[in-house]
Amino acid sequence: MNVGRQQGAHRIGSNPPEWRSRTWDRNAHLDARVLDEQWSNWTVFYGTWSRRFYAIALSPVNEPVVVDASTPDKLEALMQHQEMVLLLRPVP
Repeated sequence: MNVGRQQGAHRIGSNPPEWRSRTWDRNAHLDARVLDEQWSNWTVFYGTWSRRFYAIALSPVNEPVVVDASTPDKLEALMQHQEMVLLLRPVP
């Protein structure tokens, strides 16, 4: 092995390789965007690292309402449940 000699894309004087953008979990991000557009009183996003869907309620509440799930369908069910809880809460 010749350590002093550089080869390949990282050798001195070579052009850097073309940079390509990569979207991880493209379908999951699209699912989250669709939910975000359908639920105007929620902010919905997908966490690439956690691979979970998240929703934050935009309703005026004392404490933030955040739900998360492994699938868009489960998240939507949790959002519906939380909306019922918010509707039934006592008014101060």
